[in-house]
Amino acid sequence: MTGSEPQSTELHQLRHLVEERTADLQRVKAEYDNYRKRVRRDRLAVREIAVANVLRALLPVLDAVDRACAHEPLTPGLKDIADTLKGRLGSLGVTSFGEVGDPFDPACHDALTYQVSDRDRLVCSTVLRSGYRLGGQLLRPAAVEVTGPAPPRGTRGEAPSSVGGPPLTQEVMRVSWDAFIAAVQERGAYPSQQEAERASRVVMALLGAHLVGEVRAELAARLPETPAYVLLNPLQAHEPLPPERFVRAVAAWIDGATEKTATRDVSAVLGVVADIAGEDLTNRILLQLPRGYDLLFGCPRPD
Repeated sequence: MTGSEPQSTELHQLRHLVEERTADLQRVKAEYDNYRKRVRRDRLAVREIAVANVLRALLPVLDAVDRACAHEPLTPGLKDIADTLKGRLGSLGVTSFGEVGDPFDPACHDALTYQVSDRDRLVCSTVLRSGYRLGGQLLRPAAVEVTGPAPPRGTRGEAPSSVGGPPLTQEVMRVSWDAFIAAVQERGAYPSQQEAERASRVVMALLGAHLVGEVRAELAARLPETPAYVLLNPLQAHEPLPPERFVRAVAAWIDGATEKTATRDVSAVLGVVADIAGEDLTNRILLQLPRGYDLLFGCPRPD
């Protein structure tokens, strides 16, 4: 009896040791399996990024082929090139999107113009350039014209007029180019309309690079045709510029300008823009810009 007790204790210890080692091996195996899955996932992510970058660079080629097919005689050679290119891209998972009548989605649509209509929601009325996805990843937004309900009016219940004339009606939201320049000239105390016009074009082009989606479309709908076109075809900005860098960028684009004169240029143009946009749209514009632009728009906000 006494001799069997040490054997039982030793057997129990051996079983406990085996269980510990088995648990260790299972834990190491689970960690290794997770490591392999993580490496595989990272490799797939790197591959997807590389493929997306290559395909994004090929989209202008696809646009050129589409334009050629639309405006040139569709020869067998051109058709073969178009079909092969689209087939190869499709096999990689590239799909196009953007149809007339699609609901406007600022996440995948780039609104270039905005037209007021009797619709109760924003829809794409014209597709100017198709958008593309790679699986669930957006390669390029679709460039569209948007129609929808009239933008909100000014805070006094009517669309604002920046030049002292009668308020704009709900249907006619634009002031004239001459009136816009006259307002900028007066606000900036420019000696000539040419200087006011030059400042307006540069400031609006830089502003357009900072605005996106419905906000840019609604502002363009209220501006005269010339600054609206400049707003929708902006200068390039790799990142949103803080107010002081925005001013310096304007100075760099205007011959002979200094930071002091550029500050006047920016304040004069953006002040007129704020008058035309009204309080509601101006607030939404400021939400898309870095802090500090409220002073340039002439409507300081409390901290």
